[in-house]
Amino acid sequence: MTNFYLMNRYSLKPVVFILFLSVQPGFASKWDELRTLLYNKEYFKLERILPYSLNQMETWQVLYLNSCLESVFNRPEASNLYIEKIFEDDEKKMSEEMKCYLLGIKMSNYAKLYQYKKAAEACELMLSNQYHLKPGTSGYSILKDTYLKMYQALAEVPTQTTFIKDDSKIQLKMDRNKAWNIPVIFGSDTDNFLFDTGSYLSVISESLAAKIGIKKMGEFKSYYINGKKGTSSVGVLSSLKIGNAEVNNVVFEIVSDKDLSFRLSRYKINGIIGFPVIQQLKEIRISQDGYLRIPKNASKKDIGNLCMDNFIPIIEIFTSKDTLDFQLDTGAERTFLFKDYFDKHQDSIKRNFKRGRKWMVGVGGIQSLVSTKVYKLKNFTLRIANKTATLKETDIWYKSQFATQGVNNGIYGNLGQDVIKQFNTMVLNFESMYMEFK
Repeated sequence: MTNFYLMNRYSLKPVVFILFLSVQPGFASKWDELRTLLYNKEYFKLERILPYSLNQMETWQVLYLNSCLESVFNRPEASNLYIEKIFEDDEKKMSEEMKCYLLGIKMSNYAKLYQYKKAAEACELMLSNQYHLKPGTSGYSILKDTYLKMYQALAEVPTQTTFIKDDSKIQLKMDRNKAWNIPVIFGSDTDNFLFDTGSYLSVISESLAAKIGIKKMGEFKSYYINGKKGTSSVGVLSSLKIGNAEVNNVVFEIVSDKDLSFRLSRYKINGIIGFPVIQQLKEIRISQDGYLRIPKNASKKDIGNLCMDNFIPIIEIFTSKDTLDFQLDTGAERTFLFKDYFDKHQDSIKRNFKRGRKWMVGVGGIQSLVSTKVYKLKNFTLRIANKTATLKETDIWYKSQFATQGVNNGIYGNLGQDVIKQFNTMVLNFESMYMEFK
């Protein structure tokens, strides 16, 4: 069976899909057991178990799992080497779905490496008749109308590079929507941009793109978290500066000014610095004194509680009952829980907690209020690395557009600023792949 994981992006953020498979319950082998962990996005558990399971699987099966883990733990070059080895030696042993899944990983790897032409080639191969996706299916349309067109438009764009000249200490600005903004320098101009790890692409308004000379390159379909569709373009900025870091060949999604303006809250976004830029900063530190710090040299620690599902950072969370994977979204004011959490604990939730309704303004760029049914979870305590935080009230999305469409399968929640602000400093390190609080 084939599903598609819809990556939620807070407020106006277009949604991106990736091919996803499932394994039926009642697995009969270690291979089926570990594939189930992979397809349920239990990456940290899989990483811990795999080294003790090598002699219970065929070589190509071990390579298959390793290729996926190398990708999610931000080692795309190694992941691609494993994938090439499997196709070279053992392609006939894989089902068509498995082949298509690995090609999806390969496409994602090339995007992480900013090698857009190769990402387009992997996408074209997924769309070819020899693999599982067929014309007319939703997955085929998304790949053809979104991914392929975007990567083809960027095919001749040089690889994004970042040079960190020295340590940076940058004053953050909290906007009226209580989201962090940072000053971004374009030549002689400076504008405040939302700083958002939950954004798959960096975003810029049409008017600002025209002002600083970013030209539109191709068009592709965008999918928003309320189910609406739109048309977007991409453009490339030759250089920008964030503190003492210079980032070259930066890809932006160009969005109309009206879709970045929220009339009901009188809120306007100039642009968003998204994860493709943030990860190349190697390490960021956000502190309660209102500063973002970027060290010239990233620290090295063996915490290993951070991975990436495509371009979405995933954090390992511990509660009194569970080990859970949350996506990190520094653009979100509050933490909330997804339907997978509700499904896992629904008997206890229904007995002990009240239902409510959450209203959100301008979701997906639509100038209206969007209603979401929730349960209100009291005193939710979680641990990240060696630090514990308690939230007085946390929303559980159990019946919403997002829940019923299968959003965030395998991910239990969205970690927002209400947790981050309970500590003096949040450290995100994309070289050693960890998150910690101080």
